[in-house]
Amino acid sequence: MARAVLDKARREGSSPDAFTYSSYASGLVAAGRLDEAEALLGEMAAEGLPPNPVVYGAVMDGCARLSDWSRVERLLKRMRADGLHPSVAHYNMLIRGRSYSYSSEFTAQQHQPVTVGGGSTIATAGGGHVEALMAEMRAAGLRPDAITYGTLIDAAVRSSSIEAALEVLSAMRVEGVQPDGATFTSLMKLFRTQGRHVQALEFFEQLSNSRSSMVDLWALCCLVKVHASVGEMAEAEDAQGRANELATEQGRPPPAEAAFALLQAYGQQGQLRPALLSLRRFLATGGRPHRKMCEFAYRLCLKHFDFRAASQVLRAMRLMRGLQLRETLYRQWWEDAQRRLQARRQAASSSSTGSSSSLSNNGNSNSGTGSGDGIGVTTTAEKWKWWFGLPNNYYGTDWR
Repeated sequence: MARAVLDKARREGSSPDAFTYSSYASGLVAAGRLDEAEALLGEMAAEGLPPNPVVYGAVMDGCARLSDWSRVERLLKRMRADGLHPSVAHYNMLIRGRSYSYSSEFTAQQHQPVTVGGGSTIATAGGGHVEALMAEMRAAGLRPDAITYGTLIDAAVRSSSIEAALEVLSAMRVEGVQPDGATFTSLMKLFRTQGRHVQALEFFEQLSNSRSSMVDLWALCCLVKVHASVGEMAEAEDAQGRANELATEQGRPPPAEAAFALLQAYGQQGQLRPALLSLRRFLATGGRPHRKMCEFAYRLCLKHFDFRAASQVLRAMRLMRGLQLRETLYRQWWEDAQRRLQARRQAASSSSTGSSSSLSNNGNSNSGTGSGDGIGVTTTAEKWKWWFGLPNNYYGTDWR
């Protein structure tokens, strides 16, 4: 359809410009159609349009994301032949591609030292290539910016290397480049996953006091996770409230990441009611939960044998648009929970019967009802309710 619009505009005398071609190239590379995207450069030349670095950047970005480095080299040569020189933005695309290459050649187990500047070294994916790109940038008179260093820090986060991230941060400050919000948040994430809660909060404090960056939704969602990971639920809920307020100011729904972090933390603590209450508040404020979040709540209800709450969660999931439900799996989870509950009841009933028999053998016949935990008695009571037509849960094992 995009191609049809492009051709129609040309037929009607409205020649596409470089930005039109850039948009189309971005769509092609997103679909993995690199040959067609590269062919647009020749099409532009045939239309008499001068070569444009934005179009080259769109095509190279797609090639870097898909690890087609031979095509990247070809595009760079063609770009220079057209009299254009790569900018910092172009190098950042290539550094990101080398750092997060989808190819198995650059996995976390194959990190190599990379010289960032001033003698600093870090471990990052595709190290030799990144080092060469950084050196090429400097040779061209280009200075790495916050995005460049942020990309390297994010690579260190992915490899769970605190030492590497701190060395990049140190080199960044030596260069006089101020960390942006994404950099601080990446460091918060790294220290949180490494169990260093205090240091993660220190980076948030630095972000809050920074003059060159501001606290955004991503940072607040990460703050929720930091507090929730150590059971500071009051602080986590406060951070979620700040995230919701910021989202409202920006005309966006409450962030699901913060709500999910809170839900998971309550679930890990075995607190079903606060978990469900946090989910209800999220929905009441216009939140849009994803499937993973809903399934976590559903399984949490089943773990606590609260089938009524599980039914409510499942009903809400069915009413939500855009969720691809796995009904067969949900039924399996439900039946598994019912079997676990039945096994627990039988174990409790057997224990109660054994205790009663022991007491009876000792001459105490009045203890025949048994003690246990009351599950067997409850089952009998529900059976009598069913027999007399009263509201009951005797057939509560039916999945609904």
